Amino acid sequence: IMRQLTQEYESGIDVLQVLLQNVNPPLEVQSAFEDVVRAREDKERLINLAEAYQASEIPKAIGEAAKVTEAAEGFKTGRIARAQGEADGFEAILEGYLLSPDVTRQRLYLEAMEEVLPGVTKFILSDSGVLPFLPLSGSTSGAGTIIGAGGGQ
Repeated sequence: IMRQLTQEYESGIDVLQVLLQNVNPPLEVQSAFEDVVRAREDKERLINLAEAYQASEIPKAIGEAAKVTEAAEGFKTGRIARAQGEADGFEAILEGYLLSPDVTRQRLYLEAMEEVLPGVTKFILSDSGVLPFLPLSGSTSGAGTIIGAGGGQ
């Protein structure tokens, strides 16, 4: 506007720049003006805080997601390997069973007893009564389990 006015009046002055060094609003609106300035500053501060939070939390979330995904993949791989091993073991037992069913049944029974009986108290039954079992292996963990049948059965 100032440039237009100087050209219209043909004053010979060329306005290159207008610089206001100190601008104060009228006293009637001073507090409202300061409220607007503070609100803009608060807005910028909150935007900066939110962007900083976003910049820190997104990488954390991505890392946590990758960690959970890797754990799930590891669990999946382990579970598949364990299931494959169990299936292979069953197929090996089946091959033995097809060759000799009676021997395989007896072997599976004895293996099951070896697994179950070590923690059970064992007793020997005879015609004269119940006698405690004294294992010759030196282990006393199985003392007291019923081993044989006598007159009581």
